[in-house]
Amino acid sequence: MKIKLLNIFTLITLMLSVSFIPQSYATETTVKSVNKAIKNLSEQNNLQFIAGEHYVVLNKPVATRDKSKIEVVEMFSYGCPHCYEFEPLIKEWVKNKSNNIDFWYFPAVWNQPMKLFAKAFYAAHELKILEQIHIPLFTTIVIEQKKISTENDLANFFKEYGIDNKEFTQAFNSAAVENQAKLAQQHVHSYSPAGVPEIIINGKYRIDRMRAGGLKEMLEVADYLIKKEQELP
Repeated sequence: MKIKLLNIFTLITLMLSVSFIPQSYATETTVKSVNKAIKNLSEQNNLQFIAGEHYVVLNKPVATRDKSKIEVVEMFSYGCPHCYEFEPLIKEWVKNKSNNIDFWYFPAVWNQPMKLFAKAFYAAHELKILEQIHIPLFTTIVIEQKKISTENDLANFFKEYGIDNKEFTQAFNSAAVENQAKLAQQHVHSYSPAGVPEIIINGKYRIDRMRAGGLKEMLEVADYLIKKEQELP
């Protein structure tokens, strides 16, 4: 929430009241009271974002994987243009974060096409080429708009990165990849997203593009919520 005009007016009034209190009446208690009120208003005005308006508080907190750090989770899908646009923004944002931030990302799954892309993500991870194919797969689907809708389509894509069909098929249909895709679906159920891309902060708060006001704004809300978590006793 941006600073309210009423709060600005009140703040100015309080500041002026300190300046014009006659010295004979300006007791230490009076000045302290006014200064405290000014401080409280300033703190309120620094609260730029509101639960339910700019972000969502999850009905049930989700356990994080490292309780010693503040967890930041990105949900995305290779078929999502907004996710493609958001990818360089969030990766650059993460570079400037302190070591007490645990960032990870996963492909959201709530239908069959998304599960196909999720399995591609986890197969690439198993084959140790995720860093090589992550952005190219995004680009192929979103920018070049090439049809990738079957396992065979993905096999042909992976072949361009040195993975033969047999190797890809084994990874793609492995129990490990299938289990990770199911886990991604469970994550979606726990986080209850409105869409993608979205960010989950410390298993408590969900940030989506529409509520935040845009992709860059999502990161501003994330910064606010991270600070909020860091200040907890």
